[in-house]
Parts: sequence; C-alpha cells; structure tokens
Amino acid sequence: DWPDARGVFVNVDDLDDTPDFVVWVNEEDHLRIMCLRKGGDIFAVFEKLVRGVNALELGLASRGYEFLHDDHLGYVVGCPTNLGTGMRASMHVKLIKISTLPGFERLCTRMGLEVRGKHGE
Repeated sequence: DWPDARGVFVNVDDLDDTPDFVVWVNEEDHLRIMCLRKGGDIFAVFEKLVRGVNALELGLASRGYEFLHDDHLGYVVGCPTNLGTGMRASMHVKLIKISTLPGFERLCTRMGLEVRGKHGE
C-alpha cells in the first residue's frame, strides 16, 4: 500500500546503477535527503549532500518556497526527534564478529553508539 504524495527521487538514469543521492518525500519526515557511498571519504559524502541540499533550496526559492525554520526550534520537520538542524549522520562499519566480545554493547552505550543489524535501520 503506497500512500498518496509519497515518492523517491534518485540521481541515476538507469535503475540498474546504484544512486548515491536519494530524496524520499513524505516517508517519516516531509523530506529525507540521503547521500550514500562506500568507502571512508566522509568529507566527499558531506560535500555532495551539501551541494544537493543547496540545489533543492535554490529550486524551492525559484518557486517562492523555502524550508520551514523557527529561530527557537530550528528546521521544523514531521518527526519531532529530527527538529533543529534536521540532520542525522550515520555510518555503517563492518566489524567482523566484534559483537561477540563480552561487554561490546555496554562499550557502545558508553560511547553513545547504536548497534544495528547489517542493513542499518
């Protein structure tokens, strides 16, 4: 069941290619903008994300729209846990069998990290 006004936009012409810039519309938030890449170049991923968000903002502005922003709350989004910058960064790191070590989950908790399955969310 696919709700009205929901969509996914990707930066590939051929759906056999893997996109590295994705915009989900009306999923959990109004927009979820993701930049996904393999490897460890976090700066390049963030740079691409910033360029994409800036392009979206320019496109909105050219039509007389902008992202809703409140001086106290920051960017206002559909999910209250994402108020503020509206940004959440995550990284998937493959650590073979480390989760079997005693105390691994306690260590992650102390470091403010979340343990997730191999597919992330």
